[in-house]
Amino acid sequence: MRAKLFGFHDLPARHGELLVRQYEPGDEHEILATFNRVFGRIDVTFRPRTLAFWRWRFLENPSGSKMMLAFTPEGRVAGQLAVIVNRVRLEGRASNFAQGVDQMSDAALRTGLARGSLVGVLGNTMVNFFAGPGP
Repeated sequence: MRAKLFGFHDLPARHGELLVRQYEPGDEHEILATFNRVFGRIDVTFRPRTLAFWRWRFLENPSGSKMMLAFTPEGRVAGQLAVIVNRVRLEGRASNFAQGVDQMSDAALRTGLARGSLVGVLGNTMVNFFAGPGP
């Protein structure tokens, strides 16, 4: 049985005015826009991520990926927690580990958020749905 930590137990769910849910096909355009905006502000050597690279990293990974997203009412990505799944052998059995690779929140899209950390909500929600013992 999985432990239920802070976060949501059913999705989609609301966090303030933001809608929290898993990735759905077509979200990649807004994810990329937010990623490039957020990381472009803080890294002077930043080169914008392309859609081809994003698809290779997440959609074409043979082991899979998981993404938890927060959307504004206008449909913009305010935050994301994305992990790449890695297949491993654990105590002689096939298992999966997740490597967190893209975690972000756009402060410009979180105005009025009074319910705690968006990154914390996304992380705890990811744990609720995907962490712990499983097949």
